[in-house]
Amino acid sequence: MNRCSKTGLTDQDFKTILDVLNVYDPGDIIDQIPAMGTPEFMQDVQSAFKAVLAHVNRTKCSSDLMQHVDKNPVNVEDDDLDEQDYIEADKQRDAEEHKLKEQAMNRLVHNMYIASLS
Repeated sequence: MNRCSKTGLTDQDFKTILDVLNVYDPGDIIDQIPAMGTPEFMQDVQSAFKAVLAHVNRTKCSSDLMQHVDKNPVNVEDDDLDEQDYIEADKQRDAEEHKLKEQAMNRLVHNMYIASLS
C-alpha cells in the first residue's frame, strides 16, 4: 500500500477522508455540535475536501480512488500541468490554509473573550 511521504497517509486513508468530507451534512450533527453546522465550518469542510482531492490528483493515486470520489474522474495521466503549476498551486493552497487558520484562531480568541465576560 502506498504511503505519502509528506503526510504519512495511505491511499486508503485518503479514500476514507474523501468519503467523510464528501458526505458531510451539517444537518446530521448540528443538534449535538452546533459549531459544526455553521457556514464557516462548512467552508472549512469544502476547503479540506478540495485540498485532499488536489493532493490525490497531484500524487496520481489509483484510478479506483478517483472514480470513488467522482463519477467523472479527472484523468491525471493526461493533465498538461508541469511541476511549476503544482508548485504554484501548493503556494496558493498554503496561503489559503494560513488564512483559514488565522480566521479560526480569531474566532477562538473572540469566543474566549465573550466567554470571559459572562
